[in-house]
Amino acid sequence: MDRSEPRALDPLTSAAMSVSTVIALNKPIYPLYVWWLAPDALKASFWTAASFPIWVALPFLARRNPYAARVALVAVGAIDTVAIGMALGDGTGAWLFLFAALMLAAMSFEAAEVWTRRIAISAVFVLFALVYGRFPVGLAGAFSPESVATLFKLNAFGAAALLAFIGLRYPSSR
Repeated sequence: MDRSEPRALDPLTSAAMSVSTVIALNKPIYPLYVWWLAPDALKASFWTAASFPIWVALPFLARRNPYAARVALVAVGAIDTVAIGMALGDGTGAWLFLFAALMLAAMSFEAAEVWTRRIAISAVFVLFALVYGRFPVGLAGAFSPESVATLFKLNAFGAAALLAFIGLRYPSSR
């Protein structure tokens, strides 16, 4: 095989990397939504874009090691969500993106990778159990009640849209 030609990704890894790309594309846009809808949370929203380079790097990892890229997708999604949830606080609904990480953990692995799937699902759930409810006010400080409610709506819609995209994008059978 000629090393100069990029290797085609399998359908499962291709789906996983399309999720990574969608998330990466939304990272720099989220602070703009916050600036428009909840301006007192703007500074804190910049933390959400900090993981942008990692999300962009995942498709490059997939070319070298598809399995590692799929594992990293779940891990980065969970850790990124926890960091953002800690920064913004419980009431903003940032934690809802952990449900997308759970769905990715359930769908990103082949039947032969059942133990990876089980460990990934368990790890995301345990992470949620350990941190949810521990940050009533985010590390970035308190926002107005209106901003918290607005961020909750924005994050709930964003998490639901991401879940819908994952459900539509992944192969229907493996």
